[in-house]
Amino acid sequence: MMKTADKLMIICVFICLAHLNIVSLSVEAQSAGVIVIKADGSVSGTNLIYRQGSVYRLTGDTYDSPITVLCSNIVLDGAGFTLQGAGGWGKAGVAGVETTAAIHLTCSNVTVQNFNISGWEAGVSGANDGNSIIDNNITRTENAVAIYADNYVVKGNYLTSSTYGIYIKGNSNWISQNQIIDNYGGAMIYPTLNTTITENDFINNGVELTIGTYADFSYQIYDNNFEINANTTIVLTNSDALGPADLGTMPAWDNGSVGNYWSDHAAKYPGASKVGNSTISNTPYMIRTDPTFIDRYPLMSPASTQDEVVAKAESSSGSPLSPRSAATKISLVAAAVIAVGLCVVVLAFRNKLFWLQKSSEPA
Repeated sequence: MMKTADKLMIICVFICLAHLNIVSLSVEAQSAGVIVIKADGSVSGTNLIYRQGSVYRLTGDTYDSPITVLCSNIVLDGAGFTLQGAGGWGKAGVAGVETTAAIHLTCSNVTVQNFNISGWEAGVSGANDGNSIIDNNITRTENAVAIYADNYVVKGNYLTSSTYGIYIKGNSNWISQNQIIDNYGGAMIYPTLNTTITENDFINNGVELTIGTYADFSYQIYDNNFEINANTTIVLTNSDALGPADLGTMPAWDNGSVGNYWSDHAAKYPGASKVGNSTISNTPYMIRTDPTFIDRYPLMSPASTQDEVVAKAESSSGSPLSPRSAATKISLVAAAVIAVGLCVVVLAFRNKLFWLQKSSEPA
């Protein structure tokens, strides 16, 4: 028959295991509804955002819980966690339907970084000037990044499996060091002045760029890598769907001295050679006619980009320890300490019972 002390020990073990299980369950993805970072800096709709000064850090995965940012001059850090949408994104080739964004910016000087985002109409959308979207992994959206304002920095993001990787309707935006892969369209650029697209990788998109053809349209496109295959359309214009061709010459896809790398350049121009010791070809790359798009200084070897940007499925491993994960670890340690303490008490009690029994036995 099991002794009382043995029963106590088993009960203690079950209590500790139950405590550990409760702690582990508490860090699963939560559906918090609409999350708002208000203009006064307070947060509503969730307990999964930890504020430290001007930095707001996500501390767990969420499901179908969009974030609206009304507070300027902050950093919103995903810390490698995921904003998972319900998957209701639009049809390929249909632009401007992003009724719900995972993160919507209605303020200025906000940096959005280190998020995994999937299954929304838009990944990150911005309606106010002067924000930055950096080092995010955004997939399965209508528009991974949708910009309706000026002076944005979109840098170091992995944008894939969406209708458009980047949708731009604003001026003086800087698009750099992104991997734009397996989208219907790499980027759609509506009327813009002084937008720069540089050091990006455009890979396996159906249409690399869709751009406007307007008298006041200006941009710089250089130092990018374009992977061209038989199914690639390099550029469409806003009037292509209407039928008539736009005659004339559009701004060249270079910065006046450096162009882009085209994976089919050698096959298209087998007689081309480098200019001196540079990597620039002596043969311009004709992108399209009617209207004419040309790269006057194409590169004969890939441009140096941040092409080691990878999907951040494991990205939380390199992020700072969040308060929630820290609390979880503390709870686990506490549970272990309690378990050891209870076992010591039970063993001591059992030992005392043993000696009491020994002392009561006849000599």
